[in-house]
Amino acid sequence: MLIINYKHFNLEKRIELEILLKKFETPISEISQILGYTKSSVLREIKNNSTENGYIGMEAHNKHLNRIRWKEQIKLINNINEYEEFTNQFILKFNKKYFGVDLTHFYIQHHFKFKIPTLRTVFNWINSGLWVSDSKQRLKKYNKGRKTHDVVKTLVGNRIVKPIWRRGFNKNFENEFGHWEIYLIVGKRSSLSSHLLTFTERKTRWGLIIKLENKNPWKLIL
Repeated sequence: MLIINYKHFNLEKRIELEILLKKFETPISEISQILGYTKSSVLREIKNNSTENGYIGMEAHNKHLNRIRWKEQIKLINNINEYEEFTNQFILKFNKKYFGVDLTHFYIQHHFKFKIPTLRTVFNWINSGLWVSDSKQRLKKYNKGRKTHDVVKTLVGNRIVKPIWRRGFNKNFENEFGHWEIYLIVGKRSSLSSHLLTFTERKTRWGLIIKLENKNPWKLIL
């Protein structure tokens, strides 16, 4: 099968074409030789990208760029339509304040068997403004270029925080069985190592340790 690679006009070549057509009234056959395109390519360029003002290089280039944008939008819309089930579940679950894009995608991924797009694809849909959600509805995130935020300082400021074992006990904790402290001890390599989940009963100080192979809350089985 013969594959033909067409040379595409750029802005510079379009302006040259405009000058040759208007100022010098150069024949198409000579223009094709000067610009290095076939005669049919030059004729196709004039036909496709001329406006009511004739062939003007800048207007022709803008018309070409708009055509590309429309093609990309149509392609994106067709891609979105392939994931109708995902879109329906996203609308039901997403909440700007409490259940953001990342968490909604994670939830659908682990609760449904139908085909879902990648998280990056979902954000591309949102940024396009063509999907059910737009960028204004997303949860605010810190920009990478700004100063990093310390989570503890964000939550409690510069106050001195006592560890839980030094905070004292409510008398109900001392007299009633069933009040537990829970800690997660993360492995050295978070994504590859095992982890430990510890439970300590506050009245008896009786303890329980469970080994976890995965921190994924949807796969956690105690």
